[in-house]
Amino acid sequence: MQKIDLTHRLPRSCQRRVLAGLAAILVSVAVAACEPDEQESGIRVADAEGTVSGQGAASPGETWTDTGAYLAGLTAFDQRDMRTAAELLTKALGEDFKNAVLAQKTLVALMSDGRIEDAIALAEDMKSAGVKSTLVTLILMQDKARQDEYEDALAISRELPDDRLIQVTAPMLRAWLAMGAEGGAKGGAKAKEAALAELQPLQELDGATMLWQMQSALLADHAGDGAVAAANLLAAIDSSVSIPAQLAEFYVALKFRDGDEQAARAMMQRYRDQAEGRGEDVANAMERKLGEGKIKGPLVADVKRGIAIAYSQVAMELMADAYNGDALWLTRLALDLDPKLDIAALALGDLQRQAGHLDQAVVAYNQVPESSVFRRPAQLSVAECYRRQEKFDEAGELLRRLMNEDKSDISAAQQLGQLLRVNKEFEEATQAYTIAIDRLSKVEPDDWQLFYYRGIAYERAKQWSKAEQDFKKALELSPDEPYVLNYLAYTWVERRENLDQAFQMLEKAVSQRPEEGFIVDSLGWAHYMLGRYQQAVVELERAVSLAPTDPVLNDHLGDAYWMVGRKEEARFQWTRALSFEPEPDLAPKLEQKLETGLGASGQLEPEAEKVKSQAGTADSGG
Repeated sequence: MQKIDLTHRLPRSCQRRVLAGLAAILVSVAVAACEPDEQESGIRVADAEGTVSGQGAASPGETWTDTGAYLAGLTAFDQRDMRTAAELLTKALGEDFKNAVLAQKTLVALMSDGRIEDAIALAEDMKSAGVKSTLVTLILMQDKARQDEYEDALAISRELPDDRLIQVTAPMLRAWLAMGAEGGAKGGAKAKEAALAELQPLQELDGATMLWQMQSALLADHAGDGAVAAANLLAAIDSSVSIPAQLAEFYVALKFRDGDEQAARAMMQRYRDQAEGRGEDVANAMERKLGEGKIKGPLVADVKRGIAIAYSQVAMELMADAYNGDALWLTRLALDLDPKLDIAALALGDLQRQAGHLDQAVVAYNQVPESSVFRRPAQLSVAECYRRQEKFDEAGELLRRLMNEDKSDISAAQQLGQLLRVNKEFEEATQAYTIAIDRLSKVEPDDWQLFYYRGIAYERAKQWSKAEQDFKKALELSPDEPYVLNYLAYTWVERRENLDQAFQMLEKAVSQRPEEGFIVDSLGWAHYMLGRYQQAVVELERAVSLAPTDPVLNDHLGDAYWMVGRKEEARFQWTRALSFEPEPDLAPKLEQKLETGLGASGQLEPEAEKVKSQAGTADSGG
């Protein structure tokens, strides 16, 4: 199983030169918030959430002056806490709708928080005050579309400016509005021709071919032309580097509906062959849905859903280029028109999770319908939100349910293993990883991580022979992985085994990750364990410079200083290590070192050994 970023999105279908400017919409609220993966840095886990939490920037229930509300609202806005921003900026704006900049930010906040009716009311006031804005036009068009007044909505859409966002978005919106104005599915060939005429500018836009192919397919199918739809969907799939899940789902459903089950299953297998991460769960869900019977009617049931899909496509393209702020209000517009649109709910959940608004993320993920092929990925993300909220029981219960519901499941079992391992339930973690490994139909190079993580759990559970076997398997699958090299080699040094090979492995790991303090520390500590104290000082000083607040690294450097006679500097490093909130098993050893120092062998003095025995042996690597 490849370790994945839990953010689900369609792959980048448009060239970057087209999409790089999509967020330039008067007030750009784009905030890059890529959540770092959990990093296994050698023996220790470097857990960095990288979350942005605007919650607490302001409390809407408090009494605010207009100036205070304005300043606090801007702070919340910048931190992507749109719920707070919407409340405070609305108060700050008051009735001054001619204040175009403040009104625009307030409108963005309202849209981003899903308060579409309030946004419509504000847009009407802004228009009456003479404020011209792309967002005002979009939200007024939204108002007409949600009332099925497609002709009026299409007329409003003509007022949209020709900026980069609208160049991509407007043709898709106008195509569906034209379809609705001509009677939708009942309009037949006339409705299809009108819709495709509105979509045509997208085909002429460099880099937007896949978007045109997908939308033209859905429009044709909505008007009853399944053959054109199938051809265009297949062309879109063939033009993609990897098959987007939504395209695969549409194609499989269409071919199955139209009686070509062989083509449907061939596409499903094609998607499965390239799927990874969430894609494996989607592939399993597609296969289950084939057994539930054919769908009836068009792939896109009504015009509102078509518009919502268009919004979602643009939002996911923006997410792919980290323009997450604008993606937020786009997903809200999509869900306003179609609350059951699974891909929009999933995208909204990802955006809220990345911003640190975990309660709101859970609500969005749970909005993905039970029948959706994206339901399991959404629920796995709910479990991740629970973990980050330290709701470990809820996370474990959900993951076990998902794991047991699908006996082919790997993702939930792996995620459960991670949860248990990080919470130091090592024996239980090995069992979860074993379930995941046993369910692999074929062991592939990307599966090295499963063996690596299970190896860590075995090592922490004091089952070294099993751990060593898993680390060797991980290296067999991916020979140059620096974290595996580091973990196995470090432990060999601690055990005084395979020393020459261990040093070669550590040097290779450091050459690949010279910026990783944990890995540089491993090489330095290996020198220390073999009595090469001067070399140890050099490497450990470099490690501490890379990770200056890590208690383990400071402790190691203190030990090395002591052994080369720099005892005052050693005590300084041990004191620093204590100040950085070390693990409970390390703290008493640091205190004892400060009191008695180290012996000639580099170990704690006898009294310190007593403390060590009472405190319990530290995890390998500190």
